[in-house]
Amino acid sequence: MIKKMAGLLACIAGAMLCICAASAKDAAPYHAFAGRLRVAVEECGLYEDTEDYWDYYDRGGVAYAALVDFNGDGQEELFYMYGIPRSESYEGTIYQYRYAVWGYENGSARQLVNAPVSSTDSIASMIRVSLCPQDFGYTYLETFDESEWLAATYSFSTYMDGVWKEVSNLRSSWYEQDYETVYYYQLNGETISEGYFRQLDAHYRKQAQDITPADFSGAAVERLIQRLETAEDTVDIYVNGTPLSFESPSVLLNDTTMVPIRAVGEAMGCDVVWDGETGSVIIVGEGLTAVFDGAELLVNDTVYTVTPAPVLIYDTTYLPVRVLEYFGASVEWRQMDKSVWITY
Repeated sequence: MIKKMAGLLACIAGAMLCICAASAKDAAPYHAFAGRLRVAVEECGLYEDTEDYWDYYDRGGVAYAALVDFNGDGQEELFYMYGIPRSESYEGTIYQYRYAVWGYENGSARQLVNAPVSSTDSIASMIRVSLCPQDFGYTYLETFDESEWLAATYSFSTYMDGVWKEVSNLRSSWYEQDYETVYYYQLNGETISEGYFRQLDAHYRKQAQDITPADFSGAAVERLIQRLETAEDTVDIYVNGTPLSFESPSVLLNDTTMVPIRAVGEAMGCDVVWDGETGSVIIVGEGLTAVFDGAELLVNDTVYTVTPAPVLIYDTTYLPVRVLEYFGASVEWRQMDKSVWITY
Protein backbone atom coordinates (compact mmCIF):
# COMPACT_ATOMS: atom_id res chain seq x y z
CA MET A 1 0.00 0.00 0.00
CA ILE A 2 2.85 2.37 0.84
CA LYS A 3 4.39 1.77 -2.59
CA LYS A 4 1.02 2.43 -4.22
CA MET A 5 0.65 5.66 -2.26
CA ALA A 6 4.15 6.81 -3.11
CA GLY A 7 3.52 6.22 -6.78
CA LEU A 8 0.23 8.07 -6.70
CA LEU A 9 1.63 11.07 -4.84
CA ALA A 10 4.65 11.26 -7.10
CA CYS A 11 2.36 11.29 -10.13
CA ILE A 12 0.08 13.95 -8.66
CA ALA A 13 3.01 16.14 -7.66
CA GLY A 14 4.69 15.95 -11.06
CA ALA A 15 4.07 19.60 -11.85
CA MET A 16 5.13 20.64 -8.30
CA LEU A 17 2.58 23.43 -8.26
CA CYS A 18 2.60 25.95 -5.44
CA ILE A 19 -1.00 26.95 -4.87
CA CYS A 20 -1.63 29.75 -2.39
CA ALA A 21 -5.37 30.25 -2.81
CA ALA A 22 -7.81 27.59 -1.74
CA SER A 23 -11.48 26.98 -2.44
CA ALA A 24 -12.38 25.55 0.94
CA LYS A 25 -16.03 26.14 1.77
CA ASP A 26 -16.90 27.74 5.09
CA ALA A 27 -20.38 26.67 6.14
CA ALA A 28 -21.10 29.99 7.91
CA PRO A 29 -22.23 31.83 4.71
CA TYR A 30 -24.60 28.97 3.87
CA HIS A 31 -26.12 29.04 7.33
CA ALA A 32 -26.56 32.82 7.03
CA PHE A 33 -28.21 32.43 3.61
CA ALA A 34 -30.53 29.76 4.99
CA GLY A 35 -31.59 32.21 7.70
CA ARG A 36 -32.16 34.93 5.12
CA LEU A 37 -34.38 32.65 3.04
CA ARG A 38 -36.33 31.63 6.13
CA VAL A 39 -37.01 35.31 6.86
CA ALA A 40 -38.13 35.88 3.25
CA VAL A 41 -40.51 32.92 3.49
CA GLU A 42 -41.90 34.25 6.78
CA GLU A 43 -42.44 37.67 5.23
CA CYS A 44 -44.09 36.73 1.94
CA GLY A 45 -44.75 33.00 2.07
CA LEU A 46 -43.51 30.05 0.03
CA TYR A 47 -44.56 29.62 -3.57
CA GLU A 48 -47.21 26.94 -4.02
CA ASP A 49 -46.19 24.64 -6.85
CA THR A 50 -48.53 24.38 -9.83
CA GLU A 51 -48.42 23.19 -13.40
CA ASP A 52 -51.31 25.44 -14.49
CA TYR A 53 -49.89 28.38 -16.46
CA TRP A 54 -52.76 30.72 -15.60
CA ASP A 55 -52.37 30.06 -11.89
CA TYR A 56 -49.09 31.98 -12.02
CA TYR A 57 -51.21 35.10 -11.58
CA ASP A 58 -52.53 33.87 -8.27
CA ARG A 59 -49.36 32.75 -6.57
CA GLY A 60 -46.70 34.64 -4.70
CA GLY A 61 -44.03 33.87 -2.14
CA VAL A 62 -40.43 32.81 -2.55
CA ALA A 63 -40.51 30.98 -5.87
CA TYR A 64 -36.91 30.45 -6.92
CA ALA A 65 -33.55 30.41 -5.14
CA ALA A 66 -30.01 29.49 -6.12
CA LEU A 67 -26.39 30.01 -5.12
CA VAL A 68 -24.46 31.92 -7.78
CA ASP A 69 -20.84 33.06 -7.77
CA PHE A 70 -21.50 36.38 -9.50
CA ASN A 71 -18.00 37.86 -9.21
CA GLY A 72 -16.01 34.67 -9.70
CA ASP A 73 -14.13 34.84 -6.40
CA GLY A 74 -15.13 31.34 -5.29
CA GLN A 75 -17.66 32.59 -2.72
CA GLU A 76 -21.25 32.13 -3.83
CA GLU A 77 -23.98 34.71 -3.38
CA LEU A 78 -27.64 33.97 -2.66
CA PHE A 79 -30.06 34.84 -5.48
CA TYR A 80 -33.80 34.45 -5.09
CA MET A 81 -37.08 35.65 -6.63
CA TYR A 82 -40.35 36.24 -4.82
CA GLY A 83 -43.85 37.54 -5.47
CA ILE A 84 -45.74 40.09 -3.36
CA PRO A 85 -49.36 41.26 -3.83
CA ARG A 86 -49.60 43.96 -6.47
CA SER A 87 -53.29 44.39 -7.28
CA GLU A 88 -56.62 42.64 -7.32
CA SER A 89 -58.54 41.56 -10.40
CA TYR A 90 -61.69 39.59 -11.07
CA GLU A 91 -59.40 36.53 -11.23
CA GLY A 92 -57.91 37.23 -7.81
CA THR A 93 -54.62 38.64 -6.56
CA ILE A 94 -51.94 39.57 -9.07
CA TYR A 95 -48.42 39.38 -7.72
CA GLN A 96 -45.44 41.54 -8.58
CA TYR A 97 -42.18 39.63 -8.70
CA ARG A 98 -38.87 40.93 -7.43
CA TYR A 99 -35.36 39.53 -7.15
CA ALA A 100 -32.80 39.85 -4.38
CA VAL A 101 -29.09 39.07 -4.14
CA TRP A 102 -27.28 38.66 -0.84
CA GLY A 103 -23.55 38.39 -0.22
CA TYR A 104 -21.62 37.40 2.87
CA GLU A 105 -19.19 39.76 4.58
CA ASN A 106 -17.70 40.08 8.06
CA GLY A 107 -19.66 37.19 9.47
CA SER A 108 -23.11 38.12 8.23
CA ALA A 109 -25.29 38.23 5.12
CA ARG A 110 -25.53 41.61 3.34
CA GLN A 111 -28.16 42.56 0.77
CA LEU A 112 -26.59 43.64 -2.51
CA VAL A 113 -29.75 44.42 -4.49
CA ASN A 114 -33.52 44.11 -4.28
CA ALA A 115 -35.48 45.21 -7.34
CA PRO A 116 -38.46 44.36 -9.57
CA VAL A 117 -37.61 41.86 -12.28
CA SER A 118 -39.04 44.39 -14.73
CA SER A 119 -39.52 48.14 -14.43
CA THR A 120 -42.61 48.03 -16.65
CA ASP A 121 -44.40 44.85 -15.62
CA SER A 122 -43.38 42.27 -13.06
CA ILE A 123 -46.27 39.83 -12.98
CA ALA A 124 -45.18 36.22 -12.98
CA SER A 125 -46.43 35.29 -16.43
CA MET A 126 -44.22 37.98 -18.02
CA ILE A 127 -41.01 37.07 -16.21
CA ARG A 128 -37.80 36.24 -18.01
CA VAL A 129 -34.62 36.48 -16.01
CA SER A 130 -31.36 34.87 -17.06
CA LEU A 131 -28.10 33.89 -15.40
CA CYS A 132 -25.30 34.44 -17.92
CA PRO A 133 -21.85 33.03 -17.00
CA GLN A 134 -18.97 34.83 -18.72
CA ASP A 135 -15.62 33.44 -19.84
CA PHE A 136 -13.67 35.67 -17.41
CA GLY A 137 -15.39 34.32 -14.28
CA TYR A 138 -18.24 36.74 -13.70
CA THR A 139 -21.89 35.78 -14.02
CA TYR A 140 -24.28 38.44 -15.28
CA LEU A 141 -27.92 38.64 -14.24
CA GLU A 142 -30.01 39.64 -17.24
CA THR A 143 -33.40 41.27 -16.77
CA PHE A 144 -35.72 42.12 -19.63
CA ASP A 145 -38.20 44.96 -20.15
CA GLU A 146 -40.59 45.42 -23.04
CA SER A 147 -42.79 48.50 -23.32
CA GLU A 148 -46.14 48.79 -25.04
CA TRP A 149 -44.31 50.31 -28.03
CA LEU A 150 -42.22 47.14 -28.36
CA ALA A 151 -39.07 48.82 -27.13
CA ALA A 152 -36.94 46.12 -25.53
CA THR A 153 -34.30 46.71 -22.87
CA TYR A 154 -31.83 44.05 -21.77
CA SER A 155 -29.96 44.88 -18.58
CA PHE A 156 -26.87 42.89 -17.53
CA SER A 157 -25.76 43.35 -13.92
CA THR A 158 -23.38 41.65 -11.50
CA TYR A 159 -21.52 41.96 -8.21
CA MET A 160 -18.34 43.89 -9.04
CA ASP A 161 -15.84 45.87 -6.95
CA GLY A 162 -17.86 45.33 -3.79
CA VAL A 163 -21.16 46.66 -5.18
CA TRP A 164 -24.01 45.48 -7.39
CA LYS A 165 -23.84 47.35 -10.68
CA GLU A 166 -25.24 47.36 -14.19
CA VAL A 167 -22.50 46.37 -16.62
CA SER A 168 -24.34 46.79 -19.91
CA ASN A 169 -27.72 48.08 -20.99
CA LEU A 170 -28.85 47.04 -24.47
CA ARG A 171 -31.92 48.64 -25.97
CA SER A 172 -33.74 48.17 -29.25
CA SER A 173 -36.62 50.38 -30.37
CA TRP A 174 -38.12 52.20 -33.37
CA TYR A 175 -39.72 55.39 -34.55
CA GLU A 176 -41.63 56.64 -37.58
CA GLN A 177 -39.91 58.95 -40.06
CA ASP A 178 -41.39 59.97 -43.40
CA TYR A 179 -43.98 57.21 -43.09
CA GLU A 180 -41.26 54.61 -42.61
CA THR A 181 -40.33 52.60 -39.55
CA VAL A 182 -36.74 53.23 -38.44
CA TYR A 183 -35.18 50.77 -35.99
CA TYR A 184 -32.34 51.80 -33.72
CA TYR A 185 -30.10 50.10 -31.17
CA GLN A 186 -28.24 51.40 -28.14
CA LEU A 187 -25.51 50.33 -25.72
CA ASN A 188 -25.59 52.27 -22.44
CA GLY A 189 -27.48 55.07 -24.16
CA GLU A 190 -25.14 55.33 -27.16
CA THR A 191 -26.35 54.37 -30.64
CA ILE A 192 -24.73 51.27 -32.13
CA SER A 193 -25.29 49.19 -35.24
CA GLU A 194 -27.75 46.32 -35.30
CA GLY A 195 -24.91 43.92 -36.02
CA TYR A 196 -22.96 45.03 -32.95
CA PHE A 197 -26.14 44.82 -30.86
CA ARG A 198 -26.73 41.24 -31.96
CA GLN A 199 -23.08 40.37 -31.39
CA LEU A 200 -23.10 41.71 -27.82
CA ASP A 201 -26.37 39.98 -26.97
CA ALA A 202 -25.10 36.66 -28.33
CA HIS A 203 -21.81 37.06 -26.47
CA TYR A 204 -23.42 37.80 -23.11
CA ARG A 205 -26.01 35.05 -23.50
CA LYS A 206 -23.93 32.24 -25.00
CA GLN A 207 -24.15 30.24 -21.75
CA ALA A 208 -27.40 31.74 -20.49
CA GLN A 209 -29.72 29.89 -18.12
CA ASP A 210 -33.21 31.36 -18.53
CA ILE A 211 -35.49 31.42 -15.50
CA THR A 212 -39.23 31.56 -16.16
CA PRO A 213 -42.33 30.72 -14.07
CA ALA A 214 -41.96 27.14 -15.28
CA ASP A 215 -38.85 26.97 -13.04
CA PHE A 216 -40.68 28.23 -9.95
CA SER A 217 -40.95 25.71 -7.11
CA GLY A 218 -41.56 26.30 -3.45
CA ALA A 219 -40.52 22.71 -2.77
CA ALA A 220 -37.15 23.32 -4.44
CA VAL A 221 -36.66 26.46 -2.34
CA GLU A 222 -37.36 24.50 0.83
CA ARG A 223 -34.89 21.79 -0.21
CA LEU A 224 -32.19 24.42 -0.76
CA ILE A 225 -32.87 25.93 2.67
CA GLN A 226 -32.48 22.53 4.30
CA ARG A 227 -29.21 21.88 2.46
CA LEU A 228 -27.87 25.26 3.54
CA GLU A 229 -28.93 24.71 7.14
CA THR A 230 -27.11 21.36 7.31
CA ALA A 231 -23.99 22.44 5.40
CA GLU A 232 -20.64 21.47 6.89
CA ASP A 233 -17.33 23.25 6.48
CA THR A 234 -15.35 21.70 3.63
CA VAL A 235 -11.58 21.55 3.46
CA ASP A 236 -9.22 21.48 0.50
CA ILE A 237 -6.63 18.71 0.40
CA TYR A 238 -3.25 19.34 -1.27
CA VAL A 239 -0.58 16.72 -1.95
CA ASN A 240 2.87 18.16 -2.52
CA GLY A 241 1.18 21.42 -3.52
CA THR A 242 -1.37 19.92 -5.90
CA PRO A 243 -5.09 19.75 -5.02
CA LEU A 244 -6.92 16.46 -4.80
CA SER A 245 -10.51 16.33 -6.07
CA PHE A 246 -13.16 14.15 -4.44
CA GLU A 247 -16.75 13.56 -5.55
CA SER A 248 -17.71 13.77 -1.86
CA PRO A 249 -15.97 16.84 -0.37
CA SER A 250 -13.76 16.67 2.68
CA VAL A 251 -15.32 18.33 5.72
CA LEU A 252 -14.27 19.97 8.96
CA LEU A 253 -16.02 18.16 11.79
CA ASN A 254 -15.40 19.30 15.37
CA ASP A 255 -12.04 20.80 14.35
CA THR A 256 -10.98 17.56 12.65
CA THR A 257 -10.57 17.25 8.89
CA MET A 258 -12.52 14.22 7.68
CA VAL A 259 -12.05 12.75 4.20
CA PRO A 260 -14.18 10.18 2.31
CA ILE A 261 -12.54 6.83 2.94
CA ARG A 262 -13.49 5.24 -0.38
CA ALA A 263 -12.24 8.21 -2.42
CA VAL A 264 -8.94 8.32 -0.54
CA GLY A 265 -8.40 4.57 -0.72
CA GLU A 266 -9.18 4.34 -4.43
CA ALA A 267 -7.01 7.41 -5.10
CA MET A 268 -4.15 5.42 -3.56
CA GLY A 269 -4.82 2.57 -5.97
CA CYS A 270 -6.45 0.34 -3.38
CA ASP A 271 -9.67 -1.65 -3.29
CA VAL A 272 -12.16 -0.46 -0.68
CA VAL A 273 -14.71 -2.99 0.58
CA TRP A 274 -17.53 -2.55 3.07
CA ASP A 275 -18.16 -5.64 5.23
CA GLY A 276 -21.80 -5.39 6.16
CA GLU A 277 -21.68 -8.32 8.58
CA THR A 278 -18.94 -6.84 10.78
CA GLY A 279 -19.60 -3.18 10.00
CA SER A 280 -15.97 -2.65 9.03
CA VAL A 281 -14.17 -1.12 6.07
CA ILE A 282 -11.35 -3.07 4.44
CA ILE A 283 -8.70 -1.40 2.29
CA VAL A 284 -6.46 -3.75 0.33
CA GLY A 285 -3.34 -2.51 -1.41
CA GLU A 286 0.03 -3.83 -2.52
CA GLY A 287 1.69 -5.56 0.43
CA LEU A 288 -0.70 -4.21 3.02
CA THR A 289 -4.22 -4.67 4.36
CA ALA A 290 -5.94 -2.09 6.55
CA VAL A 291 -9.17 -2.77 8.41
CA PHE A 292 -11.26 -0.03 10.00
CA ASP A 293 -13.46 -1.45 12.74
CA GLY A 294 -15.09 1.35 14.68
CA ALA A 295 -12.33 3.40 16.24
CA GLU A 296 -9.68 0.74 15.63
CA LEU A 297 -7.43 0.56 12.59
CA LEU A 298 -5.52 -2.66 11.96
CA VAL A 299 -2.55 -2.16 9.61
CA ASN A 300 -1.07 -5.59 9.00
CA ASP A 301 -0.28 -6.66 12.56
CA THR A 302 -0.39 -3.24 14.22
CA VAL A 303 -3.51 -1.83 15.84
CA TYR A 304 -4.08 1.92 16.04
CA THR A 305 -6.89 3.84 17.73
CA VAL A 306 -8.43 6.38 15.35
CA THR A 307 -9.72 9.55 16.99
CA PRO A 308 -12.32 10.54 16.13
CA ALA A 309 -13.72 7.29 14.81
CA PRO A 310 -14.89 7.08 11.18
CA VAL A 311 -18.39 8.52 10.73
CA LEU A 312 -21.17 8.25 8.15
CA ILE A 313 -22.00 11.60 6.46
CA TYR A 314 -24.61 11.66 3.70
CA ASP A 315 -24.20 7.88 3.13
CA THR A 316 -20.40 8.22 2.81
CA THR A 317 -17.91 6.95 5.39
CA TYR A 318 -15.38 9.59 6.47
CA LEU A 319 -12.16 9.19 8.45
CA PRO A 320 -9.63 11.66 9.92
CA VAL A 321 -7.09 12.74 7.33
CA ARG A 322 -4.27 12.25 9.83
CA VAL A 323 -4.71 8.49 9.40
CA LEU A 324 -2.41 9.00 6.39
CA GLU A 325 0.43 9.58 8.86
CA TYR A 326 0.30 5.84 9.60
CA PHE A 327 1.50 5.35 6.01
CA GLY A 328 4.46 7.71 6.24
CA ALA A 329 2.83 10.93 5.05
CA SER A 330 3.24 14.33 6.69
CA VAL A 331 -0.08 16.12 7.31
CA GLU A 332 -0.16 19.90 7.91
CA TRP A 333 -3.25 22.00 8.73
CA ARG A 334 -3.20 25.59 7.43
CA GLN A 335 -5.65 27.73 9.34
CA MET A 336 -5.47 30.75 7.02
CA ASP A 337 -7.27 29.10 4.13
CA LYS A 338 -8.65 26.03 5.90
CA SER A 339 -6.63 23.55 3.90
CA VAL A 340 -4.65 20.40 4.60
CA TRP A 341 -1.26 19.96 2.94
CA ILE A 342 0.09 16.44 2.67
CA THR A 343 3.68 15.74 1.70
CA TYR A 344 5.20 12.38 1.04
